[in-house]
Amino acid sequence: MDTEEKNRFNLFDKNSEKYKVLAGTMPVEDTDIVIVVGKNHSISDSILYALGIKDKKALSDEFAKFNKDNKYKVESTNYTYDSFLNKSKNS
Repeated sequence: MDTEEKNRFNLFDKNSEKYKVLAGTMPVEDTDIVIVVGKNHSISDSILYALGIKDKKALSDEFAKFNKDNKYKVESTNYTYDSFLNKSKNS
């Protein structure tokens, strides 16, 4: 990890009273990530697509459906914290 990456990581104060761990632990390894959620414990779809949790092809399909019918509603998806814990790039 270069100096710039370390500085970015240090912006997230692991000891801050501002954050409450809802599941799992604070990051230990350089490759660990933290997902910060809002008050209602939600996360945006764009983050889920960026993390590879939601299929990018499905996103394209949803846009196509919406472009065809602007009244089209995307179904919400619910996840548990376990859906995100102990995942790796290959799992």
